[in-house]
Amino acid sequence: MIKNKSGQIVGISSAQGKLATCYRSSYAGSKHALSGILDSLRSELYDDGIKVTNILPGYVKTNVSKNAFGANEGEKFGATDKNI
Repeated sequence: MIKNKSGQIVGISSAQGKLATCYRSSYAGSKHALSGILDSLRSELYDDGIKVTNILPGYVKTNVSKNAFGANEGEKFGATDKNI
C-alpha cells in the first residue's frame, strides 16, 4: 500500500470504543485501544495516501451476556444484561 500510495484499512470496533457502559470495563477498554490504534495509524499513513476507517456499530442484541461464563466452572450468568 505504501509503495502504491493508496489503500484502505478498515477496523470494526464498537460504540463502546467512544462511550463505555458499566460492567463492561474489559470490553470497553479493548475497544478504546482499537480506536486509539486506528486513530494513530490514520495520521501515520495519511501522507502515504492510505485511508484508515473505524466502524463503530452500536448495541446489537445478542446472547453474549447470557452465555458468558460465571466465576465457577460450568456456571453461566444466564440473563441478558439489563444495563445496556
